[in-house]
Amino acid sequence: TLWLNACSLQSLGAPTPTPTPTAIPPTKTPEPTPTPKAIETPTPMDTPTPAETATATFEPTETKTPSEVDLKDVSTQTIHYEFSDSGAQIDVKLITDGSLDPVIRKVTVGEKSYAEFMARSIYSVWEKSHPGQSFETYMQMLAEVQKGERNPLDIAIPVYANDINDGVPYQNSDKSVNSAAQKKYLIIPWYKGNAAPKEVDGVEVRAVSEINIALVNGKKVKNISLFTEAGYIWGMGTNLDGDTLTFFSTITFIDSVPNRVRNTAAALSKFKVWMISNTGKSITSWPTSDNKLLELLMKEGGLAVQ
Repeated sequence: TLWLNACSLQSLGAPTPTPTPTAIPPTKTPEPTPTPKAIETPTPMDTPTPAETATATFEPTETKTPSEVDLKDVSTQTIHYEFSDSGAQIDVKLITDGSLDPVIRKVTVGEKSYAEFMARSIYSVWEKSHPGQSFETYMQMLAEVQKGERNPLDIAIPVYANDINDGVPYQNSDKSVNSAAQKKYLIIPWYKGNAAPKEVDGVEVRAVSEINIALVNGKKVKNISLFTEAGYIWGMGTNLDGDTLTFFSTITFIDSVPNRVRNTAAALSKFKVWMISNTGKSITSWPTSDNKLLELLMKEGGLAVQ
C-alpha cells in the first residue's frame, strides 16, 4: 500500500517523503497451482485380423429336417474333406435314418474313402456329358470354381430331383411316383456363390454346398421312388432342401453280418447310376450298372454297419 501511494504522489509532482524503515514481513511465495494431469486413455490394441483360408466360404451348415418327409436320422457321419492334389473341398453326410431302427442303427465309413466315393460319383454323372475328361481334371475345375476362378456352369450336372419345400408330394396315395413332384435341375456341386445364372434353357440352376446319402426303410419314408416290381418296398430318390441335395436309398434286406457290408456297399454305389438314369418317372426295378470301383471304395474303406 505504501509503494502504491508513493507512485501516486510522484505522478502529481508532490515531494516524496522519506519512508521510515519498517520491518518487512517475509513475502510468502505463492504455491504453484497444480496443473491438472491429463487422464491417460488406454491405447486400444490392434485386433488381429484372421488370416484367410481356402475353406472360409465353406463353413458347415445346419442340417434341416425335410418338410415333406419324416426323415429322422439316428446317426449322421459328417465329413468336410479337402483333396490335397487339387484343393477342392467337399461337404458330405452319411445318414442312417430312424426308419431302419432297430435292424440298423448306424452306418459309417472312412472319411477319405467316403469323400472320394462321393466325388467320383458326381464326376461320373458329369463325365456322361464330357466323355474323355479325367476325374483329376474335374476336381481341379471344382477347386477353381470354389475359388471364383472358373464359370460354375463348367462343373454343373443335370439331375432330376424333388424340392421338399414346394408343397408337391413325391408320392401319390398308392405310393406310386407323382409325376409332378420332380423336375430337372442343373446342379452345381459343392459350391456356394452367386456367379451362376438362375436358369439355362428353361432349366433351373441350383448351387448345392452339401451332398448327402440317407439310408432308409422304403416302407416308412415318402420322398422316394419305390420299384413297382418289388411291391413298393425298395427304391431310391433325390431330394433338394435349399442348398442341400440328399439321395435316399433303401436297405431293408440285410440278414447276416457279411451281407450287411456287401449289401450296404451295393446300395450306396447305386447313387451314381440313379443320378444318371432317373427322369422323374416311375421305375420298375434296380437300375443296372457296373459300380465295382465305387463298391470297392466302400468295402475297403472301413464300411461298418451296426
